[in-house]
Amino acid sequence: MTAPQTRFDRAVAICAIAFAFALALYTGFRVPNAWSATLDSVSLFGGFHRRFVVGTLLHPLAVATGYNYWVFAAWSFAVLAALLAVLAREAYRGALDRRLVIVGFVAIQGGFLFNEVGYYEQLHYLLLFAAIWLVHRQRDIAAAIVMAIAPMVHEIAILTVLPLFGLVLARNVPFRRAAILTAIPAAVNLVILAIPPARDGAIAELSSALAHANFAYRADALELFARSQHDAWGLYKVHDVVVYVRPMMWGLVALFALFWLSDRRSWLGERDRQRPAVVLAISCAAIAVASLLVYGGWDGNRWRFAVICSFAVAVWLTLAYRTAQPLRASTITLLVIAALFVNDQREWYFDGLAPRELSYRGVGKFIEHVADGSLFERAGSW
Repeated sequence: MTAPQTRFDRAVAICAIAFAFALALYTGFRVPNAWSATLDSVSLFGGFHRRFVVGTLLHPLAVATGYNYWVFAAWSFAVLAALLAVLAREAYRGALDRRLVIVGFVAIQGGFLFNEVGYYEQLHYLLLFAAIWLVHRQRDIAAAIVMAIAPMVHEIAILTVLPLFGLVLARNVPFRRAAILTAIPAAVNLVILAIPPARDGAIAELSSALAHANFAYRADALELFARSQHDAWGLYKVHDVVVYVRPMMWGLVALFALFWLSDRRSWLGERDRQRPAVVLAISCAAIAVASLLVYGGWDGNRWRFAVICSFAVAVWLTLAYRTAQPLRASTITLLVIAALFVNDQREWYFDGLAPRELSYRGVGKFIEHVADGSLFERAGSW
């Protein structure tokens, strides 16, 4: 889609994007929970070797304020705002297909993005967008360095944003170079997974510090650092998470393959023409591997959302490199089917919350909770 040209086009684009974001905010907004605030306090200074980037950056301010909850909440909201700003800017300029963004926020899962504020995936996608920006400016080594930060934010990067980064490289640089540059952050991720997650005594020391914080920190969040993956499997039924996540994955992989095949000649740039099957295979793999997160934890809603995000980014990259316009009716139909498929399987929200009802009474309650400040209160149970 080309960038808006007339004043009317610009106004319509701005209004449509603003409405989509506002509706998603209304549906899912909440303040970050104690789980994410607890993990945001983990740092290298405290002896932790996983998920330490955010906590290390915030450590001086956290210590100075006695691990004040609002230090971590402000960071989480800043990351979410930055991600929304990137999406809005790219959609407005036409670099990111506007229809994909608006449908995603209005009809599909925009509310869940606001509900999971504070979780590290949002920073992962910011890093991915930064890396894509660098790749498109022939600074692929710098992009690989940026993506090497992602595993230190959270080790699930190897199943979420790193495959998508490999897809971007595969479409912009020679395949061998793409494989090497993707291997750099992947190697960092494997090292993070191989080393002890924290030194002896680190969890006890941080727990002691957080005991005096102004929020009910989650001791179980810290205890998970000391558990092996085998022990973690004992905390939940892997089969139940597999059943919850895998159907979404297989459905979106199949829909993406059909989407690609519906107009395959239009998706290929000059570099891709010698290896269309490889590009398709990498795209499908990038969507599918996110479902392996079921073996890493019980948050099936996050894992399904990761699959959806991988699908959306793969579709966006395909549209971004297309050589023919407009889209075929069959291609649009498949995207509509994908939207309906995802919309029919909404994710359960964290902390017992649910999407707000889009009704007169629901909007009235939302305004009331904003006015009396209860929307920004931190429930002790989480």
